[in-house]
Amino acid sequence: MVSKLNTVDRYSVNGNGHHRRSSLSGVFRVSLRRLGKTRLVNRNVVVGQQRTSMRLDPDMWEALDTIAAAEGLSMGQLCTLVDNKRGPDMGRTSAIRYFIFSYFQTGSLPTRMEA
Repeated sequence: MVSKLNTVDRYSVNGNGHHRRSSLSGVFRVSLRRLGKTRLVNRNVVVGQQRTSMRLDPDMWEALDTIAAAEGLSMGQLCTLVDNKRGPDMGRTSAIRYFIFSYFQTGSLPTRMEA
């Protein structure tokens, strides 16, 4: 027996005037997907000698700016440091996200990342 607590139903009227039952979970999924797409910000960054673009959440961009300022580096220099130390199986943007989390966990640049 399926519990009613797990499913919230709503009734909507389609174009023919008939009532149609649908689950709200699909509505929430679409809304969250749209929210995720609108929140990502695309920026161009120079990594090494190459201009590239990265898509991050605004909070991640703010954190990256904060780290760069605290370490006395430009955004490009910091991204170059991270890019030079990332593994071959990790994407650049994923490496930046991982770096941000590890930086705030330790409070400083990891030893293996220092120039």
